[in-house]
Amino acid sequence: MSVAQLGIDLLLTASALALYWQYLRFMYELTFMSNFLAGIFFLAAGIYTLLGRRVPQVWYLCFAVLLILVMGTCLMFSGNFSFSGAFLLLYLIDPLLVTVYFFLAADMREVPLKWVTAPVLMPGAYLAFALVFGAVTKTTSISSWTMGGWARPTPLVSFS
Repeated sequence: MSVAQLGIDLLLTASALALYWQYLRFMYELTFMSNFLAGIFFLAAGIYTLLGRRVPQVWYLCFAVLLILVMGTCLMFSGNFSFSGAFLLLYLIDPLLVTVYFFLAADMREVPLKWVTAPVLMPGAYLAFALVFGAVTKTTSISSWTMGGWARPTPLVSFS
């Protein structure tokens, strides 16, 4: 499965960087961070697999849940999001691909029961980051965020 992992890595990191490269100031968004970090994880997992090592399977679940959270948020606020080009990859294709990979390749029987709640850690960590980021940058209004003319609401950051 290492070839699939490396392919997913390329798609996730390339789509995140391609879209956000011209908008570096928005790289704090969960969409960028989740896709980019998932891409880095799949690269590391692919290398570990090539070296004959096993990656803790719960990490696949963690990234699948994180990307499904992004997809769900974007679908709930679909009037504010563009679903074309790289946006389609980040908001829909990437989350579905990682989730399908999780269901086909991850073996959750190897995960101790105490780790089943681990997927809550990543969204929780982002929420903590968003609260601190909002407090430091005084970002409290989502109506002022624009990216190439598209409204960019980020509900988690708007709480700060």
